Amino acid sequence: MTRRLRAFSLLALAAPVLALSAQQPTKPAAPGAPAAAAAPADPCPIDLMQPTGLGIANLQRSKLANVKSVDDANKVMRDVSKLLFDPKQATNTNGRDMLMAQFVTFYIQFADSAKRGDIGFPGDKLQYVDLFKYADSLFTIVETAEPKCVNTALGWRNYKPYTDRIKAGYAAIQANTPEAADTAIKLANRAMILNHSGPQPYDILWRAAKIKNDEANELKYLQIAAQKLEGDTLNSVVRANLLFTLGHVEQDFGEAKTDKAQKDKLYRDAATAYLAVLKEFPTSDEAPFAMQGITISATVVGDTAISNAAVTIIKANPDKFTDQTVGQAGVLCTASGKMADAVALFGMAAKMNPYFRDYQYNLAAMLYESKQAADMVPVVHKLVELDPNNPDNYQLFTYGFKGVSDVTKDPAVKKAAIDSVMYYGKISEDMTMRVAYTDFQRQQSRTLLLGTVENRGKAAREFTIDFEFLGKDGAVLQKSTATVPSVAAGATLK
Repeated sequence: MTRRLRAFSLLALAAPVLALSAQQPTKPAAPGAPAAAAAPADPCPIDLMQPTGLGIANLQRSKLANVKSVDDANKVMRDVSKLLFDPKQATNTNGRDMLMAQFVTFYIQFADSAKRGDIGFPGDKLQYVDLFKYADSLFTIVETAEPKCVNTALGWRNYKPYTDRIKAGYAAIQANTPEAADTAIKLANRAMILNHSGPQPYDILWRAAKIKNDEANELKYLQIAAQKLEGDTLNSVVRANLLFTLGHVEQDFGEAKTDKAQKDKLYRDAATAYLAVLKEFPTSDEAPFAMQGITISATVVGDTAISNAAVTIIKANPDKFTDQTVGQAGVLCTASGKMADAVALFGMAAKMNPYFRDYQYNLAAMLYESKQAADMVPVVHKLVELDPNNPDNYQLFTYGFKGVSDVTKDPAVKKAAIDSVMYYGKISEDMTMRVAYTDFQRQQSRTLLLGTVENRGKAAREFTIDFEFLGKDGAVLQKSTATVPSVAAGATLK
């Protein structure tokens, strides 16, 4: 038997814009206002009310948060700076630094930098201060001195100056021009100063690099964006998609390489990203696509270790994966000569979705290769029931019954098997048409089926084909009829 497995075709996924998920602090409550009942306790032990100068300055936060002009903001900053730079406040340096960082974060809505004299900072009054870097340095000092305040500081790092630049960066990306990409890069780099751990700036940077055809930075920042989301359950869907996109981009770049070493490295890196999808997100939309990508990498590189690693993941917890992913693992096993595993995985996929014809076809083929002809016959019966207009399926009966006749010692069984070979062989040979499927894509909102019709008759004719799309439970989800124009005798039409 010439083995030709039917592959499972999938439509490429697009990477979504990364959702902002970091918790942001609310504007300070009015003095004496009760705390929100549902607010979790803040583990940060820093006191922002002692000594007296800090307490007085602290009451000015809501005022700065609500001013409308830079002149009014400068006035508030000068009053606050006078209090916070007073040497008497050095008894609570963490409180002083945290409070000043918060004031600067509010002030940044008016300008990224300011003259020292305008905001009351000591030193050369005409010297400009980069307020992004200044706030970052203060938060870093506090985080280092008091680790329990890291999350509190992160909330402020993610506040309006950060989110405004992230939103503007994504908006620039949407323009899809090199000039807009340059703007997005500047915005992302500024946002990154405030929050080094946030994935959003890197998400913007790889998209901007893609627009500018900057291969190195596209891969670099896409990988970092995915890494930054490791362990982030709130953004797990985005991490799964970024990992898949990383693998897809690496394969695209690898395909264009003429240097074998460069090509192999990119395909291996792609496989690494796809394997991470399988390990971390077995139930994700990306998992079946990742399996397909692993198949491609293993084939191009010629290394069955890549496919074996994927199969090991699937075999460890097959129930966590979709039938598509399990079926694709069967294809990988076939390519590496692991016939027993291929039979097991195609069998699992067929149980998960018994009305998908390709699982039945591939299972039958692998049962034959594994010399399990008797088990093959009922599988072929199911296949023919699902796909009755392909002579290749009836031909599988001839292989199955031939295998039965070769191993049985019962004369009656042997005769029946040989008769069946002749019977189904004649059906296959006499069929006047062959309907074959060249592409079957199960998408989120539709199913795409492409194929060919071969006229095996002696005269040109038109074909009308009725299709039923079945769910995993056998229920008819949709019916469709396709009419194929006149096909010449012996010709095949798509």
